[in-house]
Amino acid sequence: MNTILCGMPKCGKSTIGRYVSKQYETAFVDTDQLLKKQHQMTPRELYKQYGEESFREKEEAIIESLKVKKNAIISLGGGALESERNRELLLSLGTIVYLQVDKELLKKRLKKHDPIFIDPIQFDSSFEALWEKRIPVFEKTAHLKIDVTHITKEEIAATIVDFCASLSFLS
Repeated sequence: MNTILCGMPKCGKSTIGRYVSKQYETAFVDTDQLLKKQHQMTPRELYKQYGEESFREKEEAIIESLKVKKNAIISLGGGALESERNRELLLSLGTIVYLQVDKELLKKRLKKHDPIFIDPIQFDSSFEALWEKRIPVFEKTAHLKIDVTHITKEEIAATIVDFCASLSFLS
């Protein structure tokens, strides 16, 4: 079974994913990195050049390719779960873990990175719109929610591993 990390941009999906995969000697897959490798462009460049619809189609194709993965830690792009097709496929691939971060801390992180889906000129309203759009999807889809605001990556990893182990025990 795969462990799939979701959450807002800059919540720590890639950092935690790499850490967990290293600690437990399992494969790590970052969908943003797969997009970059396949298209020779960053997700930001893809989005700016082709627009959101085309970007999402490319992202869906990457997620579709994950059907062959087993026992991997998968880090999703922040908006990957917006697609119903992606949600259905990912739910069939493993356990979805939502890495939740305090809203104000996340705003500070995002202001430093100029994320794709937030207008830097209308930052606050754009951030709020993105938050309102994505948080309900994460909440509804995830099997496990972890507030990562004030805990260490070791604590996060232990929580993920314990939860996934309990699922394996139950099945």
